[in-house]
Amino acid sequence: MLVPLSHCFAHVHEALTVDQLAAYSQVSRKTLLHWFLNEGWPAPGSVIVWTKLFVAARYLTRSGRTMSAVAETVGLPSATSLRLAFKRYTGLSPKEIRKGGFGMVLRPFIASLAFRPADRPEIRYLLPAGTEPLEVSSLPELNGHYPQ
Repeated sequence: MLVPLSHCFAHVHEALTVDQLAAYSQVSRKTLLHWFLNEGWPAPGSVIVWTKLFVAARYLTRSGRTMSAVAETVGLPSATSLRLAFKRYTGLSPKEIRKGGFGMVLRPFIASLAFRPADRPEIRYLLPAGTEPLEVSSLPELNGHYPQ
């Protein structure tokens, strides 16, 4: 499962599609969906969006970038698209995420998983160091995909 997940992060700046992710993983779209769901992950399209939201949240909380600049960085067409994605997936506004930190995005993502992150060591490659106060707080940073 790490290959398609890592590919999402490596291509976060692009308008990555489920078909592209399936092709990269050398499986059909249907098989990719089956992999994700059987492993307890959200559907591939949702995972693509979550990766964009993770990176966007890091930029919002650690830089002075505007919403438009962050949206462009994560391959979304506009600040409005990013705002709507945050609202749909987390129930929060970008302002609330900027104020509350990365955990504001991480908590709803973890709630969407059909497994406990502590039971799945591969998740440590997806989450930045210092994500707290969750049980994943000691996991290492995903190299090069989050702003410092």
